[in-house]
Amino acid sequence: MKKQKRTASFRLKASGLIALLLAVSLLLSSCARDGVTRARFRYQSGTQDEESFMYYTDDFFLHPSTEYDPSLATASLSFAMASFASIDDYSYAHRYVNGEELLKKLGFKDIAANDFFHEKPGTDSFGVMIGKKTLGDATLLAVGLRGANYESEWASNFTIGAETEGNYHQGFYEASEIVLAALKDYVKDQALSGKLKIWISGYSRAGAACNITCGRIDEYIRDGEAFLGDEVQLAKEDLYAYCFEAPQGVYFDEERYPKSETFDNIFCIINPNDPVPKTAMQALSFTRFGREILLPTTLSDLNFEQSLNEIRDQYRQLRSFGDWGTYRISEFSVMSLGIKKDGRLFSLTPNEHVRNWTVAQYLDELLNTWAEIGIGSRENYTENYQDGLRDIFHLVYLRKNTSASLKDIGLQFAREVLVTDEVSVLADDLMHNQSRLIKDAEPIIHRALIRMGMDTDLESMEQTLLKLIDSFLDALLLSPHLLFTLFSFDNLKIFSGAHYPELCLAYMRSMDPYYTDSPVSAPLDGKYYQLTAPSGAAVSVRKGDQLVAAIHDDLPAETAYQVPCGLWAGSLQIVLPAHEAYEVTVSTEKGITLTLMDPGMLDSAEMPVDLTKTAEGYRFDIPAAE
Repeated sequence: MKKQKRTASFRLKASGLIALLLAVSLLLSSCARDGVTRARFRYQSGTQDEESFMYYTDDFFLHPSTEYDPSLATASLSFAMASFASIDDYSYAHRYVNGEELLKKLGFKDIAANDFFHEKPGTDSFGVMIGKKTLGDATLLAVGLRGANYESEWASNFTIGAETEGNYHQGFYEASEIVLAALKDYVKDQALSGKLKIWISGYSRAGAACNITCGRIDEYIRDGEAFLGDEVQLAKEDLYAYCFEAPQGVYFDEERYPKSETFDNIFCIINPNDPVPKTAMQALSFTRFGREILLPTTLSDLNFEQSLNEIRDQYRQLRSFGDWGTYRISEFSVMSLGIKKDGRLFSLTPNEHVRNWTVAQYLDELLNTWAEIGIGSRENYTENYQDGLRDIFHLVYLRKNTSASLKDIGLQFAREVLVTDEVSVLADDLMHNQSRLIKDAEPIIHRALIRMGMDTDLESMEQTLLKLIDSFLDALLLSPHLLFTLFSFDNLKIFSGAHYPELCLAYMRSMDPYYTDSPVSAPLDGKYYQLTAPSGAAVSVRKGDQLVAAIHDDLPAETAYQVPCGLWAGSLQIVLPAHEAYEVTVSTEKGITLTLMDPGMLDSAEMPVDLTKTAEGYRFDIPAAE
């Protein structure tokens, strides 16, 4: 009997010890290091909410906001993703629940959301959520913006609007008006006074709204305008703004200059391979406020393949990774069109004259060519395309609880058109009878929409899509080197995959010491050299004794480096990351140009080429850029 009592007592003590160890373990797991919280959060991803974790510390807000902080950037993206509308809550009344729960874990209180976050999204609505906490002698406001699962708001994304005073993208400007109104209401409702700090972030559409909002706030501060009332004070150094994969919504103005020091507390984190931040297009004079943090690619990082290993490791750790597939951006191929040997009309094959061409290069040229030639002007877009696109998104999301994104809808439409035999008809028109293409495309588009279940107001949707296709053809028939790459459904999937928030989060974590013992260290300014030579020339580029790139007989050679090079639009081109030095040998002294591209500052500069005659040809050096 005594033995049984001792055994029961031992078990009781052991279970108590285990419970204590578990409690300690949980307590320790919530802190990465002194003062740093490890918090789990949920976010909408595809057809469900997923779960991940983030690190946070109040120390993020002790340094001036003009100092880029990679760990604050990662935390900001996590907050932006938590601010996506939850897909698990179908009532609409509380779809900001994921952001709310995260802010509570981070010590924020009095969390409130605007009316648009309590109802089904409309074409021009925008969800905003705000919480507060005391930070020393200041009140820190955290502002979360709905950047995904916003349904009909896709219409606002395509509402560029006519040129007006300020010349902002109309849809994103109206969203910024909603954010500013929510801030004013919150400050008033909470009866705030004294010093304020604001932490605000957004992804995609929300990134664009965040960018314009903070640019306008910076101008208010510069001009001494108390836009939040006389009871509170906000300095530029206390406005922490992180905009991820944000479309361009600011009209480029030399006098205001969106890249000036006035806006140097705004950080725009951009994957150059992502198509979304390239719209609205630079050819229509759009840009962003603030400083561009351009994530590393083969354009700017000579050793990107090493960096990519860490990025892939971080990507694989995300629970939603399985839904999205593997990292596929490196699989992009420039395509050529040819006749199939088996008698079918055509085949798409990778262009052997181009090697390692990037999604970024292709999309930059594609979208700006379309803007310049196909669309022509902002006025023409507004008059002839804008209303039709708004109607399409209104109709698509008219049904209750429709959660598909533009990526889902676009890929489904492309699949319905490109993976059927009917696409051969369009290819035949392109090659032999371009005047028939639009007429032949009309019934194909009609049948594709029917198969997608879009049977409401079909005629309106068809006419808008046909006008868009016609504008694309106007541009691309003059640039055939761009056209056939679009016929690859695999390439279209790669384009859309570059905009996954999980991929952006993997990039951020790969550079953040909170998440990895070996953070990626690479230039973040996106600078690269573009070397151009005439077709038929022989070109080789070396770094010390290593061959970086070479082209002979208009065919690029395989090297240990993933340098984009080849015959493109009639001339030889080699793209070289700018923070390295190179030795170049060419077979001719004519037609050689070297341009330093600085995409973050919207700048380029032609560099001098000092050729020296050698036994191998003409040699010159390329210095490492500052």
